[in-house]
Amino acid sequence: MNQNPHYFEDALLPALRRDPLLRRLLGGQLLSHLGAQCSQVALPWLVLALSADPLAVGTVLAAMLVPRSLLILLGGVAVDRWGARAVLLAAQLANALLLGGLAAAVYSERLQMGGVLLLALALGTATAFSSPAAAALVPQVIRPERQRVANRAMVGMSQLALFAGPPLAGGLIVALGAGPQAGQSQLGLAWAFGLDALGFLASTLSVLGLPALRPAATAESADAADVAERPARPSVRQSLLEGFRAVRADRQLLTSFAYGALVALCAAGPMQVALPVLAEQLGRSWGAGAYGLLLGAFGGGCVGGTLLAGWRPDWRAGTVGNTMLLFDAIIALMFLLLSQLQQLWLMALLLAVSGLLFGFLQNMVYHWTQQRVPPAMLGRAMSLFMLMMLSIAPLSMLGFGALLRWCSPSQVFAVSGAGVLLVVAGAYWHGLMPQLRDRSALAGEAA
Repeated sequence: MNQNPHYFEDALLPALRRDPLLRRLLGGQLLSHLGAQCSQVALPWLVLALSADPLAVGTVLAAMLVPRSLLILLGGVAVDRWGARAVLLAAQLANALLLGGLAAAVYSERLQMGGVLLLALALGTATAFSSPAAAALVPQVIRPERQRVANRAMVGMSQLALFAGPPLAGGLIVALGAGPQAGQSQLGLAWAFGLDALGFLASTLSVLGLPALRPAATAESADAADVAERPARPSVRQSLLEGFRAVRADRQLLTSFAYGALVALCAAGPMQVALPVLAEQLGRSWGAGAYGLLLGAFGGGCVGGTLLAGWRPDWRAGTVGNTMLLFDAIIALMFLLLSQLQQLWLMALLLAVSGLLFGFLQNMVYHWTQQRVPPAMLGRAMSLFMLMMLSIAPLSMLGFGALLRWCSPSQVFAVSGAGVLLVVAGAYWHGLMPQLRDRSALAGEAA
């Protein structure tokens, strides 16, 4: 078990010094994630400025996820067919153009809810291709002995952005102006969306510097004669069926996918829909800043979780499954406690603890999943996991958005926490989740 407290100095920093591709990859992803967090704060605030209905917030956020859930399998097939780099380049460039257009429309103060919904659908379509491409990029451009470090660093970049991006966006919106009432200046929102567009553009340029490797399924060395003798490329339908069969054949992988979807059903809506409404109520004139502070606290906890995963990468509460159950139960208790609080700093503290646990889980599950999937199936397997999550998240957002019409945001978090506890208890009682183990542990038992 690696218990080195200087893991990043001993593993990540040497890898960064020796591998320019890793430096370029991580730098581009950090800029992209920072921009995305600015939009994460700005989009709910834009909707609240155009409509005071909390359900409208859930509707717009769900509109981003619906095309992602419908098209993400095609995104996985595209990654396995044309390579993660090519797909990611096209998708990130599309995101940059869409967000630039959104920033211009907000600045002109002519944007209506219909336009926001259309842009949300377009952004979700682009993300359906960029998400599986980003998830499959590391094995295609980073040497195998550095992939575990790269995976952890990739997750760390997203969490670092979640820590730094929301307070930056919230402060920018408050300083330049963007209130929750229609008619107020929206300059801060325009800048937030503009920064997101610049982040995607910078990330696109960084990906351009990565090698144009072929997909893992066809990356083996071969001359022109060998290529000519290969069988015809399978159809999209055949590729999708192969991905389904690969996941279905791995019972532990399928179990983790289903469990994650159920937890997302209970937790995605409150974090995305109820939290900005709660921040607007508590923060009053600086509500966007309060929302940024709460998201930043969660992101700071996630960064701590990544550091903990680097220090204790093999730490488990018995098994991978038991670790997931234990940490999710504690996060659910944090939600229940949060529902009883009114002090902003205490709420931020609870969200930081939740982020710490979530950050560790994200690192653990991400690497565990990659190790169970053959390289040729990686894009499709990751897209299947994202499909399950993205199919559930819009339902969660719409459901909790509707619930906010009759309940306070605090009551919504109480319902969410209770729901996650029920999912954890049911999964533990059923017995499949505790059986999820690392491959190294299974090999040791077999020996």
